[in-house]
Amino acid sequence: MLGEVKINDNQKKIYEEMGYWGKKTLIDYWNECVKKHGNREYIVDDIGNRYTYKEVDEKAGAIASYFVEIGIKPLDIVSFQLPVWSEFIFLTVACIKLGAIINPIGMCYNPEEVSKLLNQTESKLYICPTLYHNTNYEEVISSIKKNVKKLKTIILVDKLKEKKVTIMF
Repeated sequence: MLGEVKINDNQKKIYEEMGYWGKKTLIDYWNECVKKHGNREYIVDDIGNRYTYKEVDEKAGAIASYFVEIGIKPLDIVSFQLPVWSEFIFLTVACIKLGAIINPIGMCYNPEEVSKLLNQTESKLYICPTLYHNTNYEEVISSIKKNVKKLKTIILVDKLKEKKVTIMF
């Protein structure tokens, strides 16, 4: 799905000389922030959960390790359809740590649109809530998963019950 990124060496040199581009990656910047601001609050989600840089980094590290266990590799596409919950940030940072590509999907997308996006991106992993604002996402993904060719794993985040995560294969 994703082709090789080609960067014009002359243009790259110009951008580097002008200071627009540097040698650091996103994970370099993230690690610097964690080191410098580890105990500073980083996120507050729309249900009141609060996390510091260090807490986000630890959770993202655990998620990235799990992704490796289930076969997610650098440049694999990880799709998630989540509301403004802290898990959105945990997943984003986990993907940056792993080198996976994030494909966040808006909560307003219908099953046909989600199916199309998952196929277009050749997502290997899809993460969504079990239920959110009267939409049963577990039913939605169950109804379309047979039409999504490359999808290997589905993870459901359940905010209705304490600390429940369901994994479907």
